Amino acid sequence: MSSHRASKLRAIAATLVCTSGVAHLASLWFRPLTEEAVASIFIGATYLIVGIGLFGQSRFTLFVATALCAASTAIALRPLPAPLTTITEVAVAADATAMLCCIAVLILRWKQTPG
Repeated sequence: MSSHRASKLRAIAATLVCTSGVAHLASLWFRPLTEEAVASIFIGATYLIVGIGLFGQSRFTLFVATALCAASTAIALRPLPAPLTTITEVAVAADATAMLCCIAVLILRWKQTPG
């Protein structure tokens, strides 16, 4: 039963990370091409690669997705005294949810391993 739950959580995390990557890439149509936009291209491509990897079985991808989502959330919340935009709030919520799903899958897989 926990294997089925882990597969569902992993699929949710993969979908959220891929969606976030597409959103980063799609944001280029709504702003001028600056250094920040180029950074968004690289972040979006990284999210897409990690998200596609989450659809597989590798445990390493779970660690990478957790670190990527945690770093992205920390960077987004760095200027915290300033009010966050709605898009930033949604991105932080998606990253936090994906990160928690990855951690839950790691815990479920760790409990399944004998020893």
